Amino acid sequence: VLIITVADIMSAMKETFSNRETSEEQLLNDLSNVDLLVIDEIGMQTESRYEKVIINQIVDRRSSSKRPTGMLTNSNMDEMNKLLG
Repeated sequence: VLIITVADIMSAMKETFSNRETSEEQLLNDLSNVDLLVIDEIGMQTESRYEKVIINQIVDRRSSSKRPTGMLTNSNMDEMNKLLG
């Protein structure tokens, strides 16, 4: 089980730009393969296109492999649909 905020995911992603030991793909795989992933504070960040792409990639990969994903937010359903597409 991994509980992580969107801010921490994005910080880890940005760290891969300068860290040759961990690639963005490896981090995506790690987040996609944990038994249960809970993403906290969705909608609290800048909501950049890059952030949306990363979150959607994680959710899509987890969905494809039938792994459960929890999402915590203060947003309503309409705002969540707008955030996640």
